[in-house]
Amino acid sequence: MKLNRFIAAYILASLPIQAACVYVPVRYKAPRRVYEPKVEAASVDGFQRTEFFPTTVGEAALIAPQLGIYAVGSGTKGEYRTVSEASAMRWFLEDTRCIRRVHEAADDPLRFEGQAGAENHHGFLGVISAFLTGATLITLFGVPYYSYADGWATVRVYRHDEFLGSIRSDVRLHYSRNVYNERSNKQKAVVLARGMALRDAADKLAAQLCEQGGSVFLQQPEAFPFE
Repeated sequence: MKLNRFIAAYILASLPIQAACVYVPVRYKAPRRVYEPKVEAASVDGFQRTEFFPTTVGEAALIAPQLGIYAVGSGTKGEYRTVSEASAMRWFLEDTRCIRRVHEAADDPLRFEGQAGAENHHGFLGVISAFLTGATLITLFGVPYYSYADGWATVRVYRHDEFLGSIRSDVRLHYSRNVYNERSNKQKAVVLARGMALRDAADKLAAQLCEQGGSVFLQQPEAFPFE
């Protein structure tokens, strides 16, 4: 009886949030801080990653009652491609107004190179909720279970090919998914977490450049403060 009440309470508590499955923090919805330009030009390079793109999805079935074989299988065919987040990083930097002109893979004295990524995790709460929904079959009603995506971005700063320092940002994005939107929500969470990490890195970089002496940094690299 207590278990049934717990399951019923879990379903009712989950109903209001099933439609809003990815919980973007409020601060990413607020206007970003902008600065007076203190750097004339800089270039963004790197931020490449390898991603799998499916091209063909196939299914097969093998039924042989005389042998007692009943099997169904599926497979996905595709290819790995190299994609870049350099454009996204350039846009995030431009939005801060700290740098007058931001280029991609250009020969500017000030250059930012980096990488960004994201991956899904279940966590303890996710494992428990997945077990409850799976074991009781309430997942068929669309009841969600919880996960999170970790995003990260690293930016290395160079002036005339001299390494000055690096900045890193880490983001955790919580979300829920159910049996009907599991794949789409996982993909959406990864994309958002990676983008949020890139934005945080751009904001940190702009704050360092425009709040802590970006113009001085161009003349005295050793004075440029990094976390």
